Amino acid sequence: MTSNIYSTYVYNFDACLTIRRSGRKVLVHSVRGQGRSAVAVIQYLMQIHHLPMQSAFRVTKLSRTLKINPVFRETLEFLESQLRNEGKLPPVQPQRILAPRVLA
Repeated sequence: MTSNIYSTYVYNFDACLTIRRSGRKVLVHSVRGQGRSAVAVIQYLMQIHHLPMQSAFRVTKLSRTLKINPVFRETLEFLESQLRNEGKLPPVQPQRILAPRVLA
């Protein structure tokens, strides 16, 4: 399922990128309002501006309400792993785990 959706977004991304490279603007919207347009914007930010998914999500959320269904989120996670494997995103930084303080 993810690969079918992913291939659709690759096609849409390529079309948007071609338009942007010609100096024109792109309006991104979705008819059903189920997060497709948000996913397209997040994808663009990840691929062109090399933002990790959560950072791209936060930037997009500044401009619009986000309602992304789990399948679309999985697609973005797949894209993020692909970009990391290609060296286009920085590696994931390990989280520091702090031990609880023991009070005497």
